[in-house]
Amino acid sequence: MPHLNDLTVLAMAAEGTAGTAETLADADYNVRVRNITLKHITEMHDEDSKFSTGDHGEDNAIAGNQTAVVEGDIRCCWGGAAGTAPTWWKFPMICGASNVSFTTTGEALEPLKAYDAKTGTIVIQEPDLSGSAQQTTLAGCVGNMVISADAVGAPIMAHFTITGKVSSVTTVTSGDILALTSPDTTIAERFLDADVTLSGITTGNLVSSWSLDFGNEVQPLYDQSETTGIDYYTIVTRKPRLSINPLKQLPSAWDVQDYWRDMTEGTVSIDIGSAHHFLLTVPVAQILDAGTGTREGYQNWDLVYKCERNGTTSATINDEATWQILNGATS
Repeated sequence: MPHLNDLTVLAMAAEGTAGTAETLADADYNVRVRNITLKHITEMHDEDSKFSTGDHGEDNAIAGNQTAVVEGDIRCCWGGAAGTAPTWWKFPMICGASNVSFTTTGEALEPLKAYDAKTGTIVIQEPDLSGSAQQTTLAGCVGNMVISADAVGAPIMAHFTITGKVSSVTTVTSGDILALTSPDTTIAERFLDADVTLSGITTGNLVSSWSLDFGNEVQPLYDQSETTGIDYYTIVTRKPRLSINPLKQLPSAWDVQDYWRDMTEGTVSIDIGSAHHFLLTVPVAQILDAGTGTREGYQNWDLVYKCERNGTTSATINDEATWQILNGATS
């Protein structure tokens, strides 16, 4: 029986022990994930193997580690209240971001080293027309995320790419297919009526798109005693980058090339939406590239910022953090 893409289920839960799969329930299927893709990867060794047979015939390759990569999109909505973290934040938390709480006034995401090995279990169920489903369980999952807006008025989107070891692939009956339970219900934030400041320059409002790439390099912790060859995944390097496309201005308004050449550092912030439910802050940002382009018939900068360590620049962001996404306020 064929599998229907529209019926795909994706659920995730944080792991109590890294690399040990959790048993997921309906309550873990609580995030509105879109555009799900699953790619199984089995590492094949000695693929071109051939022993001496006196002819051209090949012999078998050897199957090694078994992993999978899951990708998906989430519309970024706030938690519905300043002191409530959005449910979907459990995905950036297995992409190296910590949930930092400001009592009842706000919740924030910040990239912290303590979350380098914050792993999750992901279950993907792919139902067929009979009502049964193929269930793939991935354990020890860690990934990278890109949060972006593609156009003025477009929803703020979070795209995740998460890797895990294949714990099991089974068939489940219709009664064991998870039911969507208590996802976020607030409408996604959109890139409209936002205050954008680039190193103190308010001409940043002349922006039509931007993206924050967490910049995580994810690597396996190999363990040959595991049947998959992997214990779990971790983040081994972080190189976050913010890309943004403001329109060109006269140098008297903002000398971008001077900022670039002189290695001038500054704060970049995007206060999202008329209700300002989210505030993205890069406390110490340096221009790495200032390419040029055109959009809507106007000339623009294609800026790439290096997101550096906060240090003491912002008193409300951890010293090691390179960016912060705030739901609500810090006080």
